[in-house]
Amino acid sequence: MQFSENFIEPNAAILDNLRDYGGMNSTNFWDNWLEAVRFTCEAQSVISARLMLLASATPDAAVEETARMVTEKFLAFAKAGLAAEKALEDGLGFYAAAEKAYAPLADCVHANSGRLSRAA
Repeated sequence: MQFSENFIEPNAAILDNLRDYGGMNSTNFWDNWLEAVRFTCEAQSVISARLMLLASATPDAAVEETARMVTEKFLAFAKAGLAAEKALEDGLGFYAAAEKAYAPLADCVHANSGRLSRAA
């Protein structure tokens, strides 16, 4: 093995980093995996609904939806960045920061999913 000398020490730094996963257990892994699948499906439904709206709407409605889409993206990512920054500032760690950053994005996708499904 080319880099086997990296793992000679009993506590190689890279292995410590891999072990520091915030106490995730197998149940938490599957919960996170299912949430990722749910989020992906919901995001795909928003994309599909927007494409249908853009293809079938008047030019004014298409411009309005496009402007809304771009504005929402900027706002959601700004909120996500601020949430992650606050979590790291509070010393919560990378996993907590990722969860805090995910929340505004998931909320935005969920709100769009509800709004666009009612419009259809």
